[in-house]
Amino acid sequence: MGPLWMQAHHLSGMPMNDRIWFNDPPQSSYPACVAVKCAELQSRGAEERYLRYVREAAMLNGLNIARQNVLFEIAERLSVEDVKFDVHQFKEDYTLGVGIEAFKKDLQEVQYKNISRFPTLTISNNDKGGILITGYRSYYSLIEAIKGFLPVDKIIGAINIEDYKSHYSDLTEREIEEAKRL
Repeated sequence: MGPLWMQAHHLSGMPMNDRIWFNDPPQSSYPACVAVKCAELQSRGAEERYLRYVREAAMLNGLNIARQNVLFEIAERLSVEDVKFDVHQFKEDYTLGVGIEAFKKDLQEVQYKNISRFPTLTISNNDKGGILITGYRSYYSLIEAIKGFLPVDKIIGAINIEDYKSHYSDLTEREIEEAKRL
């Protein structure tokens, strides 16, 4: 995975702590995926935040996201920010395998849709079916791919930078730069 992450770093310009591949590389992304599903069991908002924190932990901070203690520390951080997020429920769902069952459903969908390359973005619309976008794409190429699929008013327009910063408290300079271009 290290070379793929380095390629993503160079394509996107996003910062990355590449020492993770030398110091303490994750043996698998499955534990982190299961943890994200445990957060999703509480709310979509918790899932979104938790996934972001997992990405930051690995890519910016060089932490091994295959380690349970790292995943639980991320959950603790989320519980401080979100009073509705129950860290005890999260840990129980993780240790008792509830999250594994939710993740298995995702893996079944990947198999059903014959997805073999990542990242892959799937978007469905009741009126027009669905589309599958595979591989790295710039924000603008994603918008172009989606335009013919969703009503124009559903596509994200200009972003209020201050709102964006308040929603994602730990933005990188690269993310802010991209948001300003919209």
